[in-house]
Amino acid sequence: MLKQLLSHTLHLSIAVLIFSHPNTTLAQSPIGAMPGVVEPARQWDVAFPINGHIKAIHFNEGMLIFAGDLLVELNDREASAKLEMAKINLHLAEAQYEESLSDLERYETLLERDAVPISTVNDTKLTARVAALQVESNLLNVRAAEVRLSLHQLTAPSDGVISAPQMYEGSNFIVSESHSIARISQLDPINIRARIPVAKVLARIRDGVFSMDEARELDFELRFTGGDAYEHTGTLTALGFEINAETGEGSVLISFPNPSRMLRPGTQVTVEAINPLE
Repeated sequence: MLKQLLSHTLHLSIAVLIFSHPNTTLAQSPIGAMPGVVEPARQWDVAFPINGHIKAIHFNEGMLIFAGDLLVELNDREASAKLEMAKINLHLAEAQYEESLSDLERYETLLERDAVPISTVNDTKLTARVAALQVESNLLNVRAAEVRLSLHQLTAPSDGVISAPQMYEGSNFIVSESHSIARISQLDPINIRARIPVAKVLARIRDGVFSMDEARELDFELRFTGGDAYEHTGTLTALGFEINAETGEGSVLISFPNPSRMLRPGTQVTVEAINPLE
């Protein structure tokens, strides 16, 4: 119950933490700059949805990758053969359909001359309809085989930096047993998780409560451990879910543009509000 109360108070009072008074900046506040660490805004696991033998890995640890880049390939000889067989069956079905249409045209001409019974024409129509369905069925088989073949290649879902491969060429990937082959971390934009002392939030309840909409209007600056300022400003995007029971600290997530990919996950920084709430 206490933890829920603290969490609720944290969500209502984030601006009170940052400002002891609506016209006081963070630099003037007793809290000072907030320590933080760079975190990816999003991450993706690189893993196949099917079992297979890893044929090739096309990335190394720390490589910058872009959406659509080929990352890993499975041996696809069997899937390729099945696709070729499906295409052959489709060609055969199309040929049979064309033949049935030719037969139907011939028998309809003969029917006009009373040279064949109407039952023969009806039978030929049925044969043509069945042949058309066979074409559709084989076309679906080709598309399914193409999808199965495509599953033997993994491409990057987004731009980012990739971790070291956790499996190697020649390994067998088994869906039920294997973990992800690697992890992609989005770099732009990127988040800073800054630590905030919840006790100070509670102490400032008496000074008034600000809304999250107002807090999101704040701009933040970032400084590296040597004191150098980062060229872009950030904005508040979310509040951390957990409160550390031992330290009493919560956290906020502040998003920064990172077009040069300079900020990397794990970097220690400090963040500071640069404009007051009006």
